[in-house]
Amino acid sequence: MGVVGDVRERLEFGATPIIYESPYEIPDRAMALMNRALDAILIRTVPEVAPMTVSEVVKQTLITIANVPVTNVRTMEQASLDSTARQNFDLLLLSLLPRSRSCLPR
Repeated sequence: MGVVGDVRERLEFGATPIIYESPYEIPDRAMALMNRALDAILIRTVPEVAPMTVSEVVKQTLITIANVPVTNVRTMEQASLDSTARQNFDLLLLSLLPRSRSCLPR
């Protein structure tokens, strides 16, 4: 275990308290209750490596060592875009509306 800085899981919410635990640190009974499901695993690559090029190796490794299926693999850029998609769509709609003439100076 260690201490990390504030993390904002979604951009529209502030940082919330969170505990990161390795599945190997959780007692077997608790793990059974959680149905061996993990919320997220973050993997940082060096700048020279495209993030998605390691996804298959990570998937196979997690299945082999922990029997954990991997779904919804995406880059941090995609996760960021996903978290702001609704706001971006709303802003797009607003930008397409014609401006009212009564608001414009004469």
